Parts: sequence; structure tokens; C-alpha cells
Amino acid sequence: GLYYNDLELALRLISLGYEIRFDPDWVVEHRCSPTNRVPSRKLTLMLRNFPLVVGGHFRGLTKLDLLAGHSIMALSL
Repeated sequence: GLYYNDLELALRLISLGYEIRFDPDWVVEHRCSPTNRVPSRKLTLMLRNFPLVVGGHFRGLTKLDLLAGHSIMALSL
């Protein structure tokens, strides 16, 4: 997800011993148009929220690698 709530939830569940499974038969419908989103707000939220999630769940080089990769991706939007 764009704002990383789903990633945060998944990482918390994994840390509690639960499994995350993928079911290709599930379908998600978005009932509003993404064209209403403001691009600068999207970038701001991506750059703010991802480091918070990574900082809470990763350490060392893994943390640095995730943050660097995400920064490069966000800047290419």
C-alpha cells in the first residue's frame, strides 16, 4: 500500500509468530479514482511513512539498504 499501513500490520503479525499468506484468488476493488490524489502529498507520505516502518522493524545494513532503495524509487516518481 501507498501509505504502508498494510506493511506495518504484516510486520507486526510476523513478529508475533503469525504467517502472512498470499491468495491470488482474492480481488480488491478501489471505489475512488486515484486521479483525485495530490502528487506532492503522495510523495510526502511515502517519504515520511516508509522510514518509520523500516526504523521500527529493521536494523543495520538491511535498514540502510531499504531506506536507500526507497529514497531512489520515490525520487524517480
